[in-house]
Amino acid sequence: DKLLQKYAPHIRVEAQLVFIDDIVLALQVILSGFIISGIVYGVTGVLTNGIITFLYILSLALSMLLQMYVLKKTTKLVITDKSLIFMYGTWNNNIIEYSLDKISNVIVNQPFLGRIFHYGEIKVISTSGAELQLWNRGLQVKNPEEITRLFAENA
Repeated sequence: DKLLQKYAPHIRVEAQLVFIDDIVLALQVILSGFIISGIVYGVTGVLTNGIITFLYILSLALSMLLQMYVLKKTTKLVITDKSLIFMYGTWNNNIIEYSLDKISNVIVNQPFLGRIFHYGEIKVISTSGAELQLWNRGLQVKNPEEITRLFAENA
């Protein structure tokens, strides 16, 4: 947040990152855990084996949710008057800053769940036509239409 204070007077949009797809995946892992632990119990006939299997799979899902929480707390996407700024990092602060005049397009991919929960994955395209890589995963944001509207105003 100290880094954001530097840009505060010029911030036009601070995008909220969402991890809906990851949450759905974690819920699928938990559901699979129920099924797998039931199979283990059915095959072995020992309730403890089924419970241990479920707890192991549940811990995997909880670690996925913890990772999403940490990413949400340690990642910021900000658009100022002149640049797009992406800040991330748990132990180190990584800052990627692109000048708005070097960005030609913002593409929004909004799946079915995205239309329901108002989120979408954005891709930033430079004037050279290349997709700007911000980090090693898709960039899902809440209300992506606000970001595209801002870029349309600056075009």
